[in-house]
Amino acid sequence: MTLLMSIPLLMVLGLVLPYTSQAFVGGQLPKSLFPKQQSRRASTAGTSNLVSATTPTSSSVAFTGSSSNDDVHEAFDWWKQWYPVALTRDLDSAVPTKVTLLGRDLVLWKEGAVAAAASGNPPAWRCFIDRCPHRMAPLSEGRVDSKTGHLQCAYHGWEFGGSGACSKIPQADPDADQSEATARRSRRACATALPSQEAQGMIWVWPDTSDKGLAASKVVKPTLMEDVDEKAMSYLVVCRDMPYGFETLLENGIDPSHLPFAHHNIISNRNQAAFIDIKVDEIRNDGFDSAQFFPKRRRMLPSVAEAAPAGGGGSARQQRQEPKTVEHGSGNLDQHRIGSLVDDAHDDDNNKEESATAAAHGDPGGHRRKRTLPPMVKVAQSLHFRPPTLLYQVINVTEILNKLPLLPKRERLIRIVTYAVPTGPGRSRVIYRFLRNYFLPPLAWLRWPPEWIEHQRILRVLDSDTVFLHGQERERALLDPSTVQDVDKTYYMPTAADGSVRALRKWLARFGTPKWLISGLPSSLPQTPDRRTLLDRYASHTAHCKVCRGALRNLGRLRHGIGFMSVMAFYLGLLGQSVYTRLAGGFLTVLGITGSLIIKGFEERFYFQPWDHGRNH
Repeated sequence: MTLLMSIPLLMVLGLVLPYTSQAFVGGQLPKSLFPKQQSRRASTAGTSNLVSATTPTSSSVAFTGSSSNDDVHEAFDWWKQWYPVALTRDLDSAVPTKVTLLGRDLVLWKEGAVAAAASGNPPAWRCFIDRCPHRMAPLSEGRVDSKTGHLQCAYHGWEFGGSGACSKIPQADPDADQSEATARRSRRACATALPSQEAQGMIWVWPDTSDKGLAASKVVKPTLMEDVDEKAMSYLVVCRDMPYGFETLLENGIDPSHLPFAHHNIISNRNQAAFIDIKVDEIRNDGFDSAQFFPKRRRMLPSVAEAAPAGGGGSARQQRQEPKTVEHGSGNLDQHRIGSLVDDAHDDDNNKEESATAAAHGDPGGHRRKRTLPPMVKVAQSLHFRPPTLLYQVINVTEILNKLPLLPKRERLIRIVTYAVPTGPGRSRVIYRFLRNYFLPPLAWLRWPPEWIEHQRILRVLDSDTVFLHGQERERALLDPSTVQDVDKTYYMPTAADGSVRALRKWLARFGTPKWLISGLPSSLPQTPDRRTLLDRYASHTAHCKVCRGALRNLGRLRHGIGFMSVMAFYLGLLGQSVYTRLAGGFLTVLGITGSLIIKGFEERFYFQPWDHGRNH
């Protein structure tokens, strides 16, 4: 019975959700929804840095670039931080996986059950520098030994436990007493282990292995989203390596005003461009929060149908050419304003009727028709930055969804979460999460569309950004370093929509940019590759995404199955005795070939999909 009642509701949601996800209407939220955030200090023991999933209070004053907080002038230590480097679900616990953080190659691997039982702890994910201490071979090319549960270097067979200690040197002389034990006890025989942990479906790594760094890793907490259960965190998750740097990724992620244009016909539309008044009252060592902002979208004023004049009044051509006026509030709009874009002031009385009245030509007392503009639903939004990696946007869609029938009245939020991971100069990794606390499928197989299709959509969003950001980063590199430090000298940003970008660049100018783990790492940007390499999807996403790897494998199997059936149908038509048999065989052959080509097109999207903004009309 519940399932039958949910069918019409799901049909309504199919119409509503695309518009709520685009989130380009203004709004108002109760102040009680925005608890004050506590400042996060990396050096203070016991301080929690869990990020609230609701919007913090922030006074509506312009960003000043100054703050009276004691910690605002503290240096930001890029090494004494937790970084998310991979999604747990994308990792294969049977083999080691290579990742990169702050210019350094690392290896993630999971201890086997035997090793975990020996230590008395459950199997845990471990992180080492991707280098064997023996001959510096990459440990990511090794294997997890099924008998010992340790990481084995596949070059010479040395093995290492979860702490990095060497547990086996096969080349040691078996007849020499204590020779292997003595060699294994040497610090030079140990792999370099980095503190790691698993939280909210991600593997987090702490890059500082100094004594002070290891002590700090036990105090500082990862920047997690608070009050979000694991089911919501896993609703839509995408991880991809990007061909541009960490700062560029952050800047793009905190800029909502580019969505209608850069992502036209994907997740937004050019006609949804809005005035956005983004204000940041202060920047702190632990980031910043924007004040609530309510996008003011321009709305189409409905065209006015001409009423037939009473008793004539000239020809139809004359009536079309004569200027008419439309009453709008207390003023008049000329004919050329009819059907044009008009500002929505988003006043509290916005739900009242707005009428447009046309006078018939040649009859001052003629008929008039009134057209009503639909009321704009107000949606409050806010932007937040928590260094070193977390950006998130909160969108409240309660007012929209509470208008739907059969739905209980409660708060409903969308959280667009971006983790920007610095991997190297001109390179970064993005972990994108789309979270919501409503309409979650009770079972994973009930979700529609399937997650791999949603991944393709998000990859298209990232592709449409990449063609801009890769070039933008190289233009910035041409500027004088002193100019780059001043965001207002670098960019011309006359509107309030760039308030969050200005705040981010001022934060980076004050607290610095990522400090690479390798000294002397070249700071020059990689050369611009060809278009196909720039927008590559397989190496940057599909190869390490469990969802897309599985979908690509299944699509291949389906295509091969349809191909086999097409061959059978072809021979059926060729050898059939009757006309109908031959026609059926020919039809099924054509159908199978068509289906195979369609599936092949889907498979290609896992590798590359061309993008051209000039043809995106």
